[in-house]
Amino acid sequence: MCKKPLVLATLFSLGSINQIAIAEDLNCNQYQAAEESIKNLSSVENLAVVIGNGNYEQEGKKSVWGNLKLTRTDSQKMRDQFSKNNFHVLYKEDATKNDMDSLVCKMGYFLKHHSSINTVAFYFSGHGTSDPVNKDNLLVPTDMDFIPMYSGAINCNGEEKGNEICKKLFEERDCDKDTCKIEGYEGKVLNVETILQTMKNYYPKDSNGKPLTESKRNHLVLLDACRSNGISEVAKDKAIQIAEKITKGLKKGPIDIIPTLAITKSTLGTMGVASSATDLPNSLIGFAAGIGKSAIEFENAENSVYTQYLLKHIFDKSVTLKQALDQVIVSVKRQTSILKETQVPRYDASLEDEIYLGGQQKLDFAPGG
Repeated sequence: MCKKPLVLATLFSLGSINQIAIAEDLNCNQYQAAEESIKNLSSVENLAVVIGNGNYEQEGKKSVWGNLKLTRTDSQKMRDQFSKNNFHVLYKEDATKNDMDSLVCKMGYFLKHHSSINTVAFYFSGHGTSDPVNKDNLLVPTDMDFIPMYSGAINCNGEEKGNEICKKLFEERDCDKDTCKIEGYEGKVLNVETILQTMKNYYPKDSNGKPLTESKRNHLVLLDACRSNGISEVAKDKAIQIAEKITKGLKKGPIDIIPTLAITKSTLGTMGVASSATDLPNSLIGFAAGIGKSAIEFENAENSVYTQYLLKHIFDKSVTLKQALDQVIVSVKRQTSILKETQVPRYDASLEDEIYLGGQQKLDFAPGG
């Protein structure tokens, strides 16, 4: 959620141009003990990973992300609903990057050792961001406390005014102010592409490594998070103004900063559909909001708007998952229509069969007479 608390949640920011956040090869070796215990479990029919990140300023730490009030109840209720509907649940509140990596690795171990799994689901409620270059969806752990804004646009080393730009732009960021070597997102956030790739890696295959066409395992990803940048428009505009003012007449140091900032103004915060969704069999990815938009949590609500209607609809035995998500879209649009900008969820699906997350309702027909 970049979630916007409304007194208003899920995804995005600007990483280094040279450090594009791509699907990572997770180091799962450190979780081998967990693999053994997972391998020895009895048959698992369905699996759900549920994460609720809201405490981004723990232990007095000030974070650029800010805390979210509803992610705890969002994730707890989703966890309980998955459990009630025959899902084995891996659950974590206020997950660090290591916590999130661990859950994805464990999800992979379940898929590796339990071919009986019919549906694997991943639900996230919390802050997010996106890479403006490749539009990757990035989920923010609670221990990420800075935004490397414009880092790929500036080469600060060896130029006095270049360092001045860095110091002003990154004054409160995780930055060495002498050389101002800014890092990108890689290794600090969880790329949704990594989740999808893990699902894909363990999709049932034949002896030649080709996906088994007869396999009907379903893949579900639900992201209750913003699809806009975590940086406020005011902060973004101010940083751009500072950079433009300082770079006026500068002959060397920052490289092509003005053209880059011009591009940034139009692309920052937009995000596309995760690419693996297009070739991951039997998959559905649901977003709380449209591209470049925010997800909302009302101040006095029990759940964020999107999760409120997920809970109401997707476990209904009388409707398919896609029918339920269509109802979610209508309900969220209706509730947020009073706002300046209506929140409109969306989903992308390549499901071959209809899914009933709550189990299909059995209808008993009395004999006619």
